[in-house]
Amino acid sequence: MDTWMTGYLPYMAYASDVPDDHIDYMTYKSENYVISPAAGFIFDSSNVTSELTNLQTEIISSIYPIKVGMVSYEDNIDAAIEKLKAAGLDKYMEEYRTQFKAYLDANPNVLEIAKGTTEG
Repeated sequence: MDTWMTGYLPYMAYASDVPDDHIDYMTYKSENYVISPAAGFIFDSSNVTSELTNLQTEIISSIYPIKVGMVSYEDNIDAAIEKLKAAGLDKYMEEYRTQFKAYLDANPNVLEIAKGTTEG
C-alpha cells in the first residue's frame, strides 16, 4: 500500500539535487490535517484467502465494467453486489471488522488523535 492510500507519509526519497522548495512543497502538512485511525492497521487476510481470491476475480468481472462505464450502473450494481456476496464478501468484511476492532481496542488513543487534532 502506497502512502497516498492512507494519507500517511512515513517516507519519501529525493535525489540529492532536488531544490529545497520542491521538498517543502511535497512535505507540506496543513494546519488542520487529521490522522487516520487506520494509519497503523494492517489486515491479515490469511483467514479469508479463498474469499479474497474470489472477490478479486468477481470485482474484475462485475465491478470494473460498471466503474469504467462499459455497462450501466443502475442496471448492474444490484447483481454485482449479489455476486460479491456469493463470492464471500460478508465473511471477508466480518474478518476485517473483527481485526480492525481488535486493533482499535489495543490502540485506544488512535481515535482520540484522529478527531481533527494535529497531534501525533
